[in-house]
Amino acid sequence: MVRRRRILGVLTLMAVLGGSCLVPSGTPKNIWNFETPDPAAEPVPGGFQVYTTNNFWYKVPTFTTGWPSGNSFAARDALADRPAWSPPVAGAFIWAPTVRFLAGRYLMMFTASVGNHSRSACIGAATSSNVSGPFQPTSFQLCDPNPAVGYLDPYIFREGGEAWLLWSRQWNGGSEIVIQKLTSNGLGVTGTRYRLLTFAEAVSISPGGLGSNPFVENPALVKDPYNGYDLLVSLGTWSDPNYRTVELPCLNKTGNCLPSEGGAISNMMGGNLTGRGGASLVFDNSPTSNVMVFHAFSGTQRWSFAMDTAAVDLTSTVSKSAQATEGQIASDARASAMARSIPVREAPAITATERVKLLDRCPECNGGRRFVPDGPVRSDG
Repeated sequence: MVRRRRILGVLTLMAVLGGSCLVPSGTPKNIWNFETPDPAAEPVPGGFQVYTTNNFWYKVPTFTTGWPSGNSFAARDALADRPAWSPPVAGAFIWAPTVRFLAGRYLMMFTASVGNHSRSACIGAATSSNVSGPFQPTSFQLCDPNPAVGYLDPYIFREGGEAWLLWSRQWNGGSEIVIQKLTSNGLGVTGTRYRLLTFAEAVSISPGGLGSNPFVENPALVKDPYNGYDLLVSLGTWSDPNYRTVELPCLNKTGNCLPSEGGAISNMMGGNLTGRGGASLVFDNSPTSNVMVFHAFSGTQRWSFAMDTAAVDLTSTVSKSAQATEGQIASDARASAMARSIPVREAPAITATERVKLLDRCPECNGGRRFVPDGPVRSDG
């Protein structure tokens, strides 16, 4: 089994994103007084509907949050039943739901245990005509050909009439973030699968403090208003106080991400909180007026919060002087054979001209240069 996730004390937070710099600030608001890990949110009039990992009572807990008041109400189970391939045996779980309106109804995807745990986790799907459910499970099941590789933390991203699915591939000793296009009804994947970020690359962005069982997971993607996209991931061990959210820019949704220009943003997600991860965005393409939800620990209390953000130069607030240890890189390299169990393609290299466009993407940050150019590029641009 890949990992976790019996949450001992987790919170849900959210933040309005300023510009495209994705740096939260302000004072968190309490929105829910209980265990709410791996939150996702879909807009509703006056706020948004929140969905989280299973708890003692519900398969997929959901509640409505008014925004910006932060007042929440009407907790219920969003999922009518488990998928047939994931029966309610001992240790069964449903984690990290994601919901988007697609093909005339609401589509939920989630991570679920498989049968009697004969293989690692897979991704399932359910649909509903109502944003709060009940969602009816479908026969959709996305699994790795290698039963030891788990598919976790799905995230639906929509743009230009298309929908894409991001998720974390996890195995013993390694993990990575991938993306693939969904079919028009959202109940299948099609075309090339692209690798966006490896565990080693995530560690190079924010080294140290990884805990005993670290992964790169919980991907979220948002279109920025300039020339590219912002990718958010969680890094570390979910139960460790150093579990954190990392942000990095990408030229396009299928790759050309720049780990060397990323940084951890958790230190700006509530100073009295720890383990700040599981970030998810309410809107796909509105980075200047968005809302982010995420979970965290506040001592031993299981509270939920909301908070504002501001446009800040990320590179001026995040130290990137430390490097990933040789042991961490070697551990990721040793697992490379497992990562090759399915065909995953890297995005083509970007030209020098394309890189300049990416580095100029945030004119209000750092005098028009949010990121410092470095690393190789093709010479044909």
